[in-house]
Amino acid sequence: MSYQDLITCPICLENYTKPRYLPCLHTYCEECLTDYISTAYNKEENGFSCPTCRMPNKVEVSENISPKMAAAGFPINHMIMTLLDQRDIENKDVSCNPCSKRGRKEPGKFWCYSCSAALCEACGEFHTSLPILADHRIAPLEDSSDVPVLASTAHDVCEIHAGKKLEMFCQDHDVACCATCTMVNHRKCETVITLFDAAKSFKDTSANTTESVVKEIQSLIEQFDVKIADCTKEYETLESATESRTKEIQEFSDKIINHADKLKSDFDLNLAEAKSKKMMEIQNRKKELSNMQNMLSNCEGILNAVDEKCSKIQMLTIIPNLIKLRDESSAKLEEIKQNPITQNIEVVIDQRIEDCAKVESLGKLIEN
Repeated sequence: MSYQDLITCPICLENYTKPRYLPCLHTYCEECLTDYISTAYNKEENGFSCPTCRMPNKVEVSENISPKMAAAGFPINHMIMTLLDQRDIENKDVSCNPCSKRGRKEPGKFWCYSCSAALCEACGEFHTSLPILADHRIAPLEDSSDVPVLASTAHDVCEIHAGKKLEMFCQDHDVACCATCTMVNHRKCETVITLFDAAKSFKDTSANTTESVVKEIQSLIEQFDVKIADCTKEYETLESATESRTKEIQEFSDKIINHADKLKSDFDLNLAEAKSKKMMEIQNRKKELSNMQNMLSNCEGILNAVDEKCSKIQMLTIIPNLIKLRDESSAKLEEIKQNPITQNIEVVIDQRIEDCAKVESLGKLIEN
C-alpha cells in the first residue's frame, strides 16, 4: 500500500476530509460515510457493511439519529490526519489551524511548538500578544526543521475533553486518556500509567512489536492466498465432476428412445441446480476469504505507516485493534479449514430405468 493510498478515500478517491474509521480499520471521509450509510443502511440488521471488506457494523439510524450523526459516531482517524499534515508540511502547503476552525483558509507562516499548530501572520501576532500564551515558543515554518516530527503529536488530543492532551494510558480499558479523563472516568481503574511508560512497555513486549504483528499478518495473508487458490481448484474439480456425470447420464439416456428425452431434461435441470448451488457456495467462500485478506492487507499498510510516520500514542491506539482483527481472522481461517466445501456430485442410476416407460426419474443426486 502506497503513501498516497493511505491518504486517499476509497469512496470519493480524493484526499481524506475529516477521516473516520470503522472497527475493521477501513477509513472514509465523514461526508462519504454519511452518504454511504444513507443508501446502504439495513434496518433488519440494524447496521451496514463496510464498503471495502463487507464487515458488518452495528449502528442505529432513526428519526432522531441521522446518517450524518451515525457517521460522526465513528472515531476520527488521527493517524490519517497526521499523515495529511505531514504531507502539507513537506509540500509547504500548511494552513493556519485557528483560521481553518473558522472556515477560512490562510497559509501557515509560523509554528507554535506549545500548541503543535500552524499559524498565519495575523494569528501569529495575536498569539504572542496574549499574556496567557506568552511562554509559547513560536518560529517561522521555514526555520522549523523539526516541525514534521512534532506534527505527528498534533492530533494526540482527547476527543471527549476538547483541547486536552492525551498524557495517560488506562491498561484496564486499553485506552489513552487526558488528565480529566483519568480523574473522572478512570479514577477507579487499578492500572493507569503515563503514556511514555505504556509505550515503552508495549514496545518492549516482543509479541506486540510492529515487526512481529506484521509478520503474523503476512503469514495469515499467505494462508488466505492458499485457501483462495483451493477455492479455484474446488471450482474446477466441481466443473470436471459435473461434466463427467453429465456424460454418464448422456450415455445411458442414449439407450432410451421415447421417454428418455423428457427424463434427461428433468435430470439435467436438477444437476444444473446442484452445480449452481455448489458453485455459489465456493464463490461465496472465495469472496469471504478475499475480503478478509483485503482487510489484513489494509492492516499491514496501516502498521507500516504507524511504525514509520506516527507517534507512539497513535501506535497504542491502533495496535490493539489490529491484534484483535488478526486474532479474529486467524480464528475464522481455522474455522474455514475445519469446514471445507465439498465439490463432488455422485449420480446413482435407478435400475428400473430399463423400463423407462414406468419410471419418473433417472435417479437421484448425492452431494458429497
